[in-house]
Amino acid sequence: MANTNNRTKKRLVICFALICLLIVALCFRVGWIQIVKGEEYKRMAAGQQTRDISIVAKRGTIYDRKGEELAISAKTFSVWVRPKLLFWGEDDASKEINAKKYLLSLSETLGIEAEKIGEMTNSDSSMVKIAKYQTKETANSIMALNIPGVETSEEVKRYYPLGPFASHILGTVTDDSMGLSGIELKYDRFLSGVSGRWIKSADVDGNGLAYGVEKYYEASDGLNV
Repeated sequence: MANTNNRTKKRLVICFALICLLIVALCFRVGWIQIVKGEEYKRMAAGQQTRDISIVAKRGTIYDRKGEELAISAKTFSVWVRPKLLFWGEDDASKEINAKKYLLSLSETLGIEAEKIGEMTNSDSSMVKIAKYQTKETANSIMALNIPGVETSEEVKRYYPLGPFASHILGTVTDDSMGLSGIELKYDRFLSGVSGRWIKSADVDGNGLAYGVEKYYEASDGLNV
């Protein structure tokens, strides 16, 4: 009977010692995370939770001497996809089902073949642009689908109401509305304006965080020539 009690006491002592060691190890681990690596993890979290969205400035209009528009800008929308969120699922079967459903919805709204969207989103990139120069109505329809990882951004497209008339004088711009030649290039610093920024704290789905910081810097549109 005495031997049994001694063995029981030894087991209790060993268990207590192991628990104490685990608690000490846990305290060291917590201290390492919060004190030693605290600032690094804080910066990483801030980087992952911060969305820096560019607010595109509207490029100035080019007129002729009679005031007729020769080059104008109109706001359009681009559609972006986060592949890792679009092809999300608990297993391979659910991933395939979700992907087909989401790709079909995007295809019907954008008028682009589902297979083509699938090829564009089959990427390791964090974000992929699948469509540009979309109307506000289409952008609203896309967001109404509530598809994970799908976002829209506002952009500007350059139009020339008179077509190729005086094109060698007016010049051209890039997709980012930067002057390439002609008047567009010569007066680019006046026409381009200053883009704004929308900085906000958001979760992985892009939803704003209640305790986050949000700052909005309005864009300044370009001058007319």
